Amino acid sequence: MRTPGRSADTHRWTHLFQHLRIFIYVMVLLVAIDVIGGTDDFFVHWVAGIWGAILAMHFLETVFFGGGLFGKAGHHQFGPADAQSESTRPDAG
Repeated sequence: MRTPGRSADTHRWTHLFQHLRIFIYVMVLLVAIDVIGGTDDFFVHWVAGIWGAILAMHFLETVFFGGGLFGKAGHHQFGPADAQSESTRPDAG
């Protein structure tokens, strides 16, 4: 949720860094589980690769597309106007 007084760019960058921080924490935890588990078959590279690709898309969206790569629907906050039923909307026939 956007804090009043903060620009959209600041919000996008804060969200990106929060995503990166969570990614790093989870990867460190998964590497520790892999090392402690002692198996020869590591699974962390699958999680890191897939999540890393999603994080890269998030970075590209923030830097080059200003948050508009995946459309405004992904950042839409629902309010009372969105909760109206179809029958009460002015354009409903």
